[in-house]
Amino acid sequence: MSIEISSGRSPFHTISKVLVFGAFLVLVSLGTWQLHRLSWKEDLIDKMEKNLELPSVQLPVDLKTLTEFDFRNVYARGVFDHEQELYLVPRMLGGETGVHVLTPYALDGGLHVLVNRGWVPSSLVQPESRSNGLVGGRLYLEGIVRIPKPATRFTPDNEPSNNAWYWIDLPEMSKAINIPLLPIVIEAGNQPNPGGWPVGGQTRLTVPNHHFGYALTWYALAFALVVIVVVYRLRRNRSVND
Repeated sequence: MSIEISSGRSPFHTISKVLVFGAFLVLVSLGTWQLHRLSWKEDLIDKMEKNLELPSVQLPVDLKTLTEFDFRNVYARGVFDHEQELYLVPRMLGGETGVHVLTPYALDGGLHVLVNRGWVPSSLVQPESRSNGLVGGRLYLEGIVRIPKPATRFTPDNEPSNNAWYWIDLPEMSKAINIPLLPIVIEAGNQPNPGGWPVGGQTRLTVPNHHFGYALTWYALAFALVVIVVVYRLRRNRSVND
């Protein structure tokens, strides 16, 4: 009587191969995605640097070209509506928690734009606590145009009823204050305000760009996974032959 030993692979072995191959594809995909992000970030930095070098332009500009003005220096004349302040929360400055004060600004000609006037500490969120900074009348404004970015999946939901905004949602903000707003925000320059608040000049002019390093990390992990599998199979074959 002869006994036949099956050489077929177990279901566990097949599942392991599928999982390893799936992990390899995920790691390679993440590395490739970071390279795409690298290209996008380099284009963003290039556009930012070029726009910052351009001469300042007066608002309002052609509404059809507003989206091309990200990081462009602008100036305008108009009137702040301090009764309709909105607050970006939370915002840090020098290790202290506070908010950014967003104030509607009525441009000469009737259009309205939201202005990020700057940072105030949590203790000075209420306008009456910084009344000297609530400048009135027709004012000259200098700042940098920013095109608001959509929220990510990690961004908390805005709380319009509490006037707590985690990200700039211009349509919802416009609805909250009942004022039509241009599709941009002007971030005020660092000219000091009366009383010292808000603290302007909060525009981030340096954009972190670590995507190439992230891509190398994911590709290195994919390569390490291949090396582990090859070493495992070589040792396994050697033990079987022995």
